[in-house]
Amino acid sequence: MKRIMSYTLALLVMFSFAACGGEDGDDSGRSSGGNTGGGSTHTPQTYTQSVTLPAKDGEQIVTLSNLNSAVSSVSSSPSWLVISPQFYSSGTPTLKLEFQENTETTERSCTITALASSGDKVVLTITQQAVETKTGIDDLHNEDTDQPAYARSRQ
Repeated sequence: MKRIMSYTLALLVMFSFAACGGEDGDDSGRSSGGNTGGGSTHTPQTYTQSVTLPAKDGEQIVTLSNLNSAVSSVSSSPSWLVISPQFYSSGTPTLKLEFQENTETTERSCTITALASSGDKVVLTITQQAVETKTGIDDLHNEDTDQPAYARSRQ
C-alpha cells in the first residue's frame, strides 16, 4: 500500500509540474532565461506622413515620430530634392530635406519611403509650393518711379 501511495504521489507531482507549462501547450510570451528561438516577433508597420515645403530653396528637418529605430534606407527622390537620414540622441529618427527652388507656377510633389531597421516604414508625401505669380494692375505699381501705372505700361 505504501508503494502505491508513493507512486501516486510521484505521478501527482509530475503532472503538477507539467501543468505549469501553460494551457494547451502554449508557452508563448514566457521567458526561460535563454534564447529559445521563440519570443515575440515584430510585425512591420507602414505609416503615412506628409510635409509641405515653400517654393524657395532651403532645407527642413522632418521628424518620423512613428519610427523607433534608425532609418536604414530611403527610396530615390527627384533631382530637386536631397534626403539625408539622421538619428538624434533623443531616439527619434529624422530626415533632412534639402530642396531647390520651384520656379514653376504649379506645385510639385513626390512620394518616398523611409525604411527603419525594425522593418517599419514611413511613406512620406512631399509637396513643394508653386512660385507666386503676380497678375493684374498691382504688378504695374512701381515704387521706384512717380509715373502713373498706365504711363509705365506703354513704355
